[in-house]
Amino acid sequence: MIRILATDKDTWFITYNDDKSIIHYGDAPEGTSINSGQPDNDPLYYDKADWLIRLAELKEHGITPDPLPDPPE
Repeated sequence: MIRILATDKDTWFITYNDDKSIIHYGDAPEGTSINSGQPDNDPLYYDKADWLIRLAELKEHGITPDPLPDPPE
């Protein structure tokens, strides 16, 4: 379970139930909240690219994340 009343920086999250049949994921810009009743969660992510990589790993559970951003030149 995760409950944050106000993030102190842009944050991305992934939470899920025990068998990962229900997965909540999203972003919380600085100053916004995160609240999920799912019992398990990944560590919080402060880099969108790292979060997207983890979502891609969860693809077998029906996750279809946005494409990864192009690397900076």
